[in-house]
Amino acid sequence: MVRSSTTSSDLASAGPARERAPLVRFGLRLLWLAPLVFVLLTGVNALALRFDIAALPELANFHQQQRKLAAAADGGFDTLFLGDSSLGRMMDTPTWERITGERSLQLALTGGEGFAGDLGMLQRALLVHRPKRVVLVHTSDMPTRGISWNGYLLTRPAGAARVAMPPDRLLEALADLLINGQLLRAIVRGLPYSLTGRDWPFLDDSHVRGRERLLGAGPAIAQAEALAPSAIKAEGRLFLEKIAALCAAEGIDCRFAFGPVWEGICANSADYLAAARAFVEGAGLPVVAGTPLCVPAQDLDDTIDHVVQGRMVFYTKALHDRLEGQATTRN
Repeated sequence: MVRSSTTSSDLASAGPARERAPLVRFGLRLLWLAPLVFVLLTGVNALALRFDIAALPELANFHQQQRKLAAAADGGFDTLFLGDSSLGRMMDTPTWERITGERSLQLALTGGEGFAGDLGMLQRALLVHRPKRVVLVHTSDMPTRGISWNGYLLTRPAGAARVAMPPDRLLEALADLLINGQLLRAIVRGLPYSLTGRDWPFLDDSHVRGRERLLGAGPAIAQAEALAPSAIKAEGRLFLEKIAALCAAEGIDCRFAFGPVWEGICANSADYLAAARAFVEGAGLPVVAGTPLCVPAQDLDDTIDHVVQGRMVFYTKALHDRLEGQATTRN
C-alpha cells in the first residue's frame, strides 16, 4: 500500500488557500472588467456628446444654439454674434433687426467655452451660411482665462481644420468631458426629447430663453476686484488668431467688442482694458471703440456682466451705436 505524503497539517493549510481561490479569481475578473466598463462609459458619453442627447445643464446653451442655427439655415443671416453670456444676456435680436433692417443670429455660449467656443460656432455657422459680418462679444476678463480646450472639443464640427492640442491638455479635456458619470443620467433624461425633436424643458438656459432672474448684482459687485494687465494669458490669443484668419479667408468683416460690465470695472481697470484691447487687436481682430459697455449697478442682474432683461433693448442699441462708429480697417 502506498502511503500518502500529505499530512494533516498540509490539509489544514490548504483549506484557507482553497477558500481564497474563488475570491482571487473574482478579483482578477474585476480587473479585466474595469477597463471594459471604462471603455463602454467613455464610448457612450462620447456618442451622447456627438449626437447632442446628453441633457447636462452646462450643455444647454450649446444645445439651444445648434437648434437656432439649424432653424436659420433657410433664411440666412447678415450678422452673426458669437460670445459668452454677457452677450446672451444683453442682445435683443428683434431690436437689432428693427434698427438695421437686416437678419441676425446670436449664438452666445458661456464663459466656460471662451474664444475656443467662438471658433467652433463660427465653423458650424459657415457650414450653413456665410454672413456679411461677425461680431464677437465677450466679458472684459475673458483674456485672463486662457484656452478652454473643453470648449474646443465640444464645439468643433466634424471635418473642420484641427487645432493642435498639447497632449496633457488633450487628456485632461477628454477626461473631463468623457469620464463623467453624470452624463449617464443626463442621457436618460435627454434621449426621449432628442429622439422626438422636442426641447429640454428642465434645463436652466436663461440667457438664450431671455428669462429674467432679478437676483441683483450686489454680492457680485462686492466681490469684484480691479483687473491687472499681468493677469492676461498669452495662450488665449491662439483661437482669436484662428478666428481672424478664418474671417480673412472667407472675406467676412469680423470685429470684437467687450460686452457690458459694471461701471466700477471701467473706472478701476483702465490699464487692464487698454492691455486687453491690444491683446485682441494683436490677434488680428479690430476692437469696437467705446467698449466695454459700462453699466450702472441698477442695470445689472445676477453678475457684474449680465444686463437685467428690462434694459436689454437699451444696451443692444448702445452696441449698435458703437459698431456704427467703428471703422472697418484694422488698427
